[in-house]
Amino acid sequence: MKRNNSLVMICFGICFIIIIFSCEKETIVPINLEDKTFSFSEDIQSILDSKCSGCHTDLKDENSYDFLSSKDWITTEATKAEDSKLYEKINTSHVDGRLTSVEKRSLELWMEQGAENN
Repeated sequence: MKRNNSLVMICFGICFIIIIFSCEKETIVPINLEDKTFSFSEDIQSILDSKCSGCHTDLKDENSYDFLSSKDWITTEATKAEDSKLYEKINTSHVDGRLTSVEKRSLELWMEQGAENN
């Protein structure tokens, strides 16, 4: 019985060592959104596609920018994001839990940068 316990402990020790040394340390690089210049086609459209266009089909594909600007959801002047209808929507319970804090801040900064169709 002692021999079996010793064998089990040795196997457990070997497995533990293998697991510990096989793990890779993941480095998380913080994103500094405040210094980023946002692109509608690269940054904003992907957020709209993944979080909004399932219900709001006007926000899908190449027509979404035209829809946002023609319906006065955004202003194309660099201004406070709080002055737009889109800001109101992304900061209410309408999208509660759908947008991450990074996605919300990305939308806000894009609007503050003039909401360009780039």
